Amino acid sequence: MTTTHPIYRTLAALALLLTIVLTGASILLMPAFDGGTEQQLEAIATAGATAAVSATMFTVAQLPMGIGLLAVAHLVGRRSPVLAAIGGTLAVLGCFGHAVHGGLSNVMLAMAAGDAQLLVEHAAVVDAAYAASHGPFMIAGLLGTVLGVVVLAIGLLRSRVAAVWVPCALLAWVLVEFLGSGLVEWAQYASLVLFSAALVGLAIAVWRSDPLEWVSAARRPEVAPAQEQAVAPS
Repeated sequence: MTTTHPIYRTLAALALLLTIVLTGASILLMPAFDGGTEQQLEAIATAGATAAVSATMFTVAQLPMGIGLLAVAHLVGRRSPVLAAIGGTLAVLGCFGHAVHGGLSNVMLAMAAGDAQLLVEHAAVVDAAYAASHGPFMIAGLLGTVLGVVVLAIGLLRSRVAAVWVPCALLAWVLVEFLGSGLVEWAQYASLVLFSAALVGLAIAVWRSDPLEWVSAARRPEVAPAQEQAVAPS
């Protein structure tokens, strides 16, 4: 009988770390957005390649972030199944909403790279998209992320699958990112530090978790004896 390699555990930990890299690159390269949509298009045009990298990294980051948060929900679910189900679902909904928003950001890249005389018309198209159909996705991205992270943080505090400071850092990140960013300039960078620290803590918790946590309930009876036999002294 062969033992089970915890490949899911490894992928989940790597997904959390990859989220830090992609999100960090997106934030650090993001142009300063002031004013309305027309001014945002002008800022994108001025930033050039860095704006394109920022928008792309933001969109791509939603995939590993969703995977990583689902893995966290999986660990929380052993002791707090209701919180894990609610938090995991909301977190994935948030990643989906942000991915849709990232798609519109990439469309804005093409608009900004076009004829400068058409910026007013392009801005009107973007505003119409926000008003017609994009709003619900923005709300899903915002509320899904905020509520999903808060619920998962509470689940982490209850289940103790990670160090206590990790869910505290997640809650602090929510406050700084979604309440403080519009008030002080340094909040964006403080948010990135808190976000990175929390995800590193989650990656460590996932990496150190029992390999049996990543085996289906149906296979546990056959895997556990094999692991015990592998570690038994000769």
